[in-house]
Amino acid sequence: MTKQVITACKVSELERHCSEIIRNGFTVVKKINSEEIDDIYRYLGKKEEIADKRAFEDTLASGNINFVGWREVKTKYFSTADQRNPDIIIPPHCESNPRGGSFQVAFFYCQKSAETGGESILIPSENIDEKVSFKRSIFIPVPGRLKEWPSFVEIIHHTFPFLKKMPQLFKPLLLILFLLLFANNIIPSILRLLGIPFVIGSLTENGIPIIRFSKFAKQLDLEKALNGQNYRTLGFSEGFYDFSIREKFSEFILKNNLYFKKVKDANLFITKSEEFRYKPLYHSQNDFCKLFNNSVIVKLDTDELLIIDNRRFMHSSTQYQGERHMYASFL
Repeated sequence: MTKQVITACKVSELERHCSEIIRNGFTVVKKINSEEIDDIYRYLGKKEEIADKRAFEDTLASGNINFVGWREVKTKYFSTADQRNPDIIIPPHCESNPRGGSFQVAFFYCQKSAETGGESILIPSENIDEKVSFKRSIFIPVPGRLKEWPSFVEIIHHTFPFLKKMPQLFKPLLLILFLLLFANNIIPSILRLLGIPFVIGSLTENGIPIIRFSKFAKQLDLEKALNGQNYRTLGFSEGFYDFSIREKFSEFILKNNLYFKKVKDANLFITKSEEFRYKPLYHSQNDFCKLFNNSVIVKLDTDELLIIDNRRFMHSSTQYQGERHMYASFL
């Protein structure tokens, strides 16, 4: 929105959407374009009752960044959210904040709607039973060639953004770590010996190997949503790698007659660039019989923006057919 677009009427409309997010946990802004979404992001980011102030300031300061094979910058604050293989379902999760915990608000702008499928399913976080526990997935880059040093640094900086601010004195420590991990045959052997499930994939344009495995199961943390109530937030790293939650989500999709396609390696997550290749690691055996109660099915049309209280609702996505372009940003 330029100055000409931010009229008193538009401000009034955005205030209504702010109230809806707090009251209902989500809202849909209709008939906007990609030139307006940054201004909406900034407008909500300045609202103390809406935004995570630190996340907002970080994004304002740095803008968005490209992450090869995963996120491609489209505006100052929004990047692509459609790099996945269209045959893959995205199970319920909240967006995690690199600083720790979950972001407060998630934005999803539909630049082009899919011909078939591509619905966003919003699942109330209150449906997560207090007894539920997950294994959080973590990964270790294991370079096998010395020329993978630049990619290794890129991954480490993306995973631990604060390291970018480290003095030059600490950079040799990264080199030592690089050399210690220069053994992608040793680490898998150790994990197998310990009986820890793992997968090997890649995260960068060069295909530097990534070993992903799960830590011990733990209960989810409580975080305060915009309505002032506390909810257990399920991060992508917990939900995506659990076969159990994916199976229940597939049942929900079929029960609601949404687009579902049986494909080989349906659990294998592969982005369009094929730089990300990983899959679920384990069965949590959690009771998810009530997880999808009161879920909301949202099919965004072109030029619509879905704004979610990221702690009150988990979001997920079905498979789709045809061209589809989604942008995302977080506060």
